[in-house]
Amino acid sequence: MVDEIKYDYDYIFFDVAPSTDTVVDAIIMASDYIIAVQEVRKMAMEGTSNFIGKYLQPMLDNFPEEAHFQVAGVLPALLTSHKKRQIENYRETVEVYGRDNVFHTIIKNHDRLENFGEDGVSLEDYNDRKMFGLFADLFCELEARISSFEKTGDVENFTYQSKYFDALENITLPLGKEIEINGVAE
Repeated sequence: MVDEIKYDYDYIFFDVAPSTDTVVDAIIMASDYIIAVQEVRKMAMEGTSNFIGKYLQPMLDNFPEEAHFQVAGVLPALLTSHKKRQIENYRETVEVYGRDNVFHTIIKNHDRLENFGEDGVSLEDYNDRKMFGLFADLFCELEARISSFEKTGDVENFTYQSKYFDALENITLPLGKEIEINGVAE
């Protein structure tokens, strides 16, 4: 099915639950890049390690002709910056996977993210604008990672500088203030 539509789009995204069922298997096998989203809690860190080492790697090893995906990186999520243990877990994630393999863009724990589906979004809302900036950076970083993979086969020495929103400082950057509903400010 993906082969029938893939040339009509620049990107096709699949957002799947963190499970290992046959539907997820099929989606992974149809994917070029995987983002390993990881909450910065100890149990989630172990889950990411198992997902990559005991789930994705065997797929690549056992189906070398069919499996053609790369792990674009580990995406830290739901970080609460004033919780010392979460900051330590984030640092440990960087140590385990390497700075190059962990997204610079961090999805911090924002109440606004939890309410998008119920409340809708607006570029007029200060907090919504921050979230648009955060996800604009996530998308730009993902594009840069894909470009690195396609040019060099890796993300070695990869860096990304936030353009729209500084998640650790919780600051909307100047370009983040210029985002329009029809796309990202360039």
